[in-house]
Amino acid sequence: MRQPNSGRGWRAALTAAVLLALVGCISVTVETTTTTTATTSPATTTTSVEVTGPTDPADGLAGSAGLGDPYNPTAGNGGYDVIHYDLDLDLDVATGALAGIATIEAVALEALASFNLDLYDLEVSAVAVDGGEAGFSADDGELTVVANVQPGSTFVVTVGYAGIAGQIASDSVLIPNGWIRSQDGLFTVNEPDGAATWYPVNNHPSDKATYTISVTVADPYIAVSNGLLEEKRSAGDATTFVYSSDDPIASYLTLIAIGLFDEEPEAGPQGLAIRNYFSSDITDGERRYFARQADMIEVFAGLFGPYPFDSYGSVVVDADLSAALETQTMSTFGRGVLRLGEAVVAHELAHQWFGDSLTPSSWQDIWLNEGFATYAQWLWAEHLDGRPALEDKVREAYGAMSGLNLVTEGVSPELAATRAAQQFPPPGSPPLDNLFNSSVYQRGALTLHALRLRVGDPGFFELLRSYAAAYRHQNVSTEDFINVAEEVTGQDLDDLFQAWLYGSVVPSIPDLDLAPPG
Repeated sequence: MRQPNSGRGWRAALTAAVLLALVGCISVTVETTTTTTATTSPATTTTSVEVTGPTDPADGLAGSAGLGDPYNPTAGNGGYDVIHYDLDLDLDVATGALAGIATIEAVALEALASFNLDLYDLEVSAVAVDGGEAGFSADDGELTVVANVQPGSTFVVTVGYAGIAGQIASDSVLIPNGWIRSQDGLFTVNEPDGAATWYPVNNHPSDKATYTISVTVADPYIAVSNGLLEEKRSAGDATTFVYSSDDPIASYLTLIAIGLFDEEPEAGPQGLAIRNYFSSDITDGERRYFARQADMIEVFAGLFGPYPFDSYGSVVVDADLSAALETQTMSTFGRGVLRLGEAVVAHELAHQWFGDSLTPSSWQDIWLNEGFATYAQWLWAEHLDGRPALEDKVREAYGAMSGLNLVTEGVSPELAATRAAQQFPPPGSPPLDNLFNSSVYQRGALTLHALRLRVGDPGFFELLRSYAAAYRHQNVSTEDFINVAEEVTGQDLDDLFQAWLYGSVVPSIPDLDLAPPG
């Protein structure tokens, strides 16, 4: 096992040396305190920066330190649009020591005197813009870069940084964001905020970009990331894994997983490459949940349109994490979530269409991810066992969301309806502090089933395919989906969506004799 900061990848070390030489006149004073726990190695870093590099702002504005998302106004940064991230990372698994060089290509949306990148608890050593030294400051998760950038121009910012792979708390989810330690390595959880714990980023889903991610780890660890494995090279006791993604990715869908994995490739439909990585302690029974991924892709492609990427796969980490994430082209599963069986595999795969290729412009519209993926896993059950299996799922979800389940337990209809409304808010406007509540999954899926019943199967699946095709690799809103649904079906559907997405009471489903209590 390597010692902290020893044996770094040759490319990262060389790039770091060049970058530090380039901006050596910038004076940086850093105070760092580090704490560790049994499951993670978080770092808390306070950085005070004396900028002695160029600071002339010319005739530009300061890019905003936030994109004004109605749910999280400080998320992301304004003034530019990222085209590509090239990340060169060296990670010591035992200690969590991380060293990185991020090269970011972007287009200025306005004349900029400075711009921000999101970066938490990592020490920035130097910054360059278009090959020239740049002043910078780092405070409270914001890296501010001083640069004279003209509107419409493409510019490249390079950031050298290091620290301990750590975590940040998110207001929107209960699970940690950032780096999580498994039994045999480390992996990242980025939804919604965690990407900024391992690279400088415009951390909002509306700014998607392509990626090249290089990760150097000690042998015999394997590093897994998004996209295609383009290169694997060894030097001494370490190996560098280079992945590339030509299709744009939202930052919360990026991934690094490092462990002692068993690689199990399989052939997908039409020659699609499927790469699976299982921590060595994952049992054969648990691995069998992934055996029908190729069949799922074929079924979903018939329902939603062609699979939107060049590869797919799953990485299963030996961690007591009861969650899975639809990380683009390589879904991530904690061992704890496998109790849900094959359904969770179908759910994360469906996200590749709805969530990954089509990504919400705002966190408020998260039901466009979770409602669609939940309904897709119901569709997989329908494919396997027929329409009764689907209707069983609908009845089960409706009973929970409406409060009917409480009535069967002896609660009065009026009280049951009140409790359900309090526990399960409308999916079109979830609360910020409970963004991923059950309603965006279950009532979101019920919304789609109600739509299917209204317009019929031919119109419903035609509109899903049209929606997936129209916004392939783009950002979407609820309004976009409604517009496609109405255009394809020729129906006015405002009443349906208003009731199901925003009404306080779950609407009835007469076809199944389902009605809310009270």
